[in-house]
Amino acid sequence: MGIHFAGSRGRAFTALLFVIGLAAVAAGCGSSSSGSSGSETTGGSSTTASSNSETGATALSGCGKGTEPASGPPITLGAIVTDVPGADLTPVTNSTKAYFDCVNEHGGVDGRPIKYIVEHEQLNPQEVSAVASKLINDDNVMGMVGNTSLIDCSVNGATYAKAGLNIIGAAVDSACYELPDFASANLGPTYSAQLSAQYLVEKEKVDSLLAATTQAPGSEALNVGVLGVAEAANIEGSEELIPIPVTDPNGTALSLAEKAGESGGVIMDLAPEEMVKVLQAAEKQALTERTHWGCVNSCAAAALVEALGPGWNGKMVIPDEYPSLEASGPDSDLYREVNAKYNGGESLSTFGQLGFLMGKIYADAIQELPASQLNRTGINKAIGGIEGYKTDMLCEPWSFGKGKYHVSVSSGRLFTPENGKLKEIQGCTKLEPVTPALKATMGAG
Repeated sequence: MGIHFAGSRGRAFTALLFVIGLAAVAAGCGSSSSGSSGSETTGGSSTTASSNSETGATALSGCGKGTEPASGPPITLGAIVTDVPGADLTPVTNSTKAYFDCVNEHGGVDGRPIKYIVEHEQLNPQEVSAVASKLINDDNVMGMVGNTSLIDCSVNGATYAKAGLNIIGAAVDSACYELPDFASANLGPTYSAQLSAQYLVEKEKVDSLLAATTQAPGSEALNVGVLGVAEAANIEGSEELIPIPVTDPNGTALSLAEKAGESGGVIMDLAPEEMVKVLQAAEKQALTERTHWGCVNSCAAAALVEALGPGWNGKMVIPDEYPSLEASGPDSDLYREVNAKYNGGESLSTFGQLGFLMGKIYADAIQELPASQLNRTGINKAIGGIEGYKTDMLCEPWSFGKGKYHVSVSSGRLFTPENGKLKEIQGCTKLEPVTPALKATMGAG
């Protein structure tokens, strides 16, 4: 079963395993651009829009309340993002930056531009601690948004609390769920795997669940949602830790199918390149008919879905907190317009959706503040008080939340492969309170 490292080291390593896979998929979708460490912006991008139609102009005007570019003293915000080979998460903060560029071109915040300073980190705890101190004490950021780091929450939680910051970020470090001043805009691997497990129990009536995860320190933590669903349903729950790289995909696929059985379910959580090897091997052996299959939200990436053959049509459940990239809605439409004009036309992706939405939630909150409250105290009070924020990009209104645990995104959609595309098979579905964090945030324990 592998060695388990408890605490922040284990959580950070677990997050690294999962997000390396996410980053690989993002790169495969053309979403691998990154800026230099400490990059910043205070004004609109000069990139030409893909469309100058009346519809596009109207959508972009929704970024702000003014008709002229913002000027004057900036409102300085910061972020920390992991940027290492194999785990380049900068497409998230690039998308947040793009939204702030749109805000700045359309009046800013009370006429003032947002200056967004993004610090890149390379998984060095001392470095992550140092850049947080720089942002807070040297750059004097008024707030932080878009943090997408594999170790930031584990390292800097106490620092952020002391500075009085309420952060909207991506919970790729599971320690983020345990910080009262950090709220995520994503499900993460644990809870997306849980959604797949719930579907297999409810719709496919499986009598067992097998969580298949990378063999590495701390990786068992990713299985808590799947095992919680099994326990709640009073069925067998188990886990299989798979050595990486997979050297015998045929044997691995066959072993998983045999352990699950015809009436059981397998929930896969591997790096996408390893996932593809196992799933293609399963198709060649007709194992798509031998058991029920599920995945985590990284499988929603176009590159992975396109790599699956027709034998997977309707044979796997794939969760995603966000709608399809072609979905229509006020925020979905605005995301595409902002991406085209302010993000260099970078390929649309779930990373981009995440970064855009974090920026929009944050900007919408502080744009409502009077000038006298546009300081660190006023801004962070406003962010911590966000309740019932409505967006077509998430299944339910988003709230910052209060208390020891924060699971701000607790619903998602479910898809299945269909000729290289994703087909929605179940609309917005709520997580069941089967983990300590979910029980606490849902008032179930």
